[in-house]
Amino acid sequence: MGVLCPPQTRSLHDAFSGSWTFTAGLQLGYRRLRLRADIGYSQPKLNRENIMGIPNQSITGTYASHLASSIAQGCAIVDTKRFTVSPYFGCTWSAFQWNLGNYEEIDDEMKLTSVETRSIHDWNWYAAIDFDIKFYTTVSQSTFFLTGHHEQYTSSIRISPYVSHVSFDTPVPALSGYQVGITVAYSGLARSLRIR
Repeated sequence: MGVLCPPQTRSLHDAFSGSWTFTAGLQLGYRRLRLRADIGYSQPKLNRENIMGIPNQSITGTYASHLASSIAQGCAIVDTKRFTVSPYFGCTWSAFQWNLGNYEEIDDEMKLTSVETRSIHDWNWYAAIDFDIKFYTTVSQSTFFLTGHHEQYTSSIRISPYVSHVSFDTPVPALSGYQVGITVAYSGLARSLRIR
């Protein structure tokens, strides 16, 4: 788990600002191959009053909710006792949700008549590089009951610069751009060892 602060680029920044994000994920590995899945949640600030371009509608809050999930395949190109470097490439699902109000002209004044929730979402590509700085490794004294093998446990600090592309067609005008960020996380890995 960790935190990141992805800034938005291009037209995406016109609607949403960058924000701190809480992330959590899992990783599976076989030799140098890696498969990981992450999920993150944040509350970016809304930068535009009428994102969908519908007349007589406007946002009713300051922040939106942002949920993102990714799955990526990677490979450890450097794997030493103290350091590992693993590039990844995969896909990401990104969704923004916010509240907006419907206004009507009543007695020569625009008054709020109802509030609804609006959301947009997109599947797109994702790329990252994990830099794992290992600071603790130990081997279990007894075998794991499921595999019958000893386990090697490694704790590390993971620094992951990443970039993902998003594109939303329903807003007017359409939104597209890149989310660029750095994740700083604690990583705990368990590896099965064939020790007799």
